[in-house]
Amino acid sequence: MDENGYAIAQHASGYSLVTLRNPAHAGETIIAYGDDFFTVWPPPPIGFAVPLRPLLQLSAPPPADYGLFLQDYPNPIVPICGGCLFPSGSFTDTPALQTSFQGLALTLVGIEQINFVVPAGQAAGDWALFYNSGSCPDGSGYGCESGAAVIGASSPYVKLPVR
Repeated sequence: MDENGYAIAQHASGYSLVTLRNPAHAGETIIAYGDDFFTVWPPPPIGFAVPLRPLLQLSAPPPADYGLFLQDYPNPIVPICGGCLFPSGSFTDTPALQTSFQGLALTLVGIEQINFVVPAGQAAGDWALFYNSGSCPDGSGYGCESGAAVIGASSPYVKLPVR
């Protein structure tokens, strides 16, 4: 994210940065960058730029509750004994974004890239964008407990301006 909490992202159509003055639009493909969201295959080179071939992509299709989400700012009631409680209208009502690529960004070192489509009916505003890795999918970055085991977490959310 940048210094104001906005996603580091580009418009796929011309590679210009997504900013408040150049926001994402409903139906548009956006390229977002981050790190440590998922495992890729084949294993990446350590300390070297990612080669042009082969493409280093997400190693396995994610379960339904994994993926990139765009929604209203989550306001979880957290944490209660390491668990999460969700307000109504939270993640559970929001499907994962349609992605066309999840892998390592070419020619960069250790940067993940996710190409996604802003939903066609997405309303204008600053929306919470986050990657869920299995549980507590609220954008808080907290893990959640199932019994005595922590079963996953979501990335902290960043803002994506949509107009």
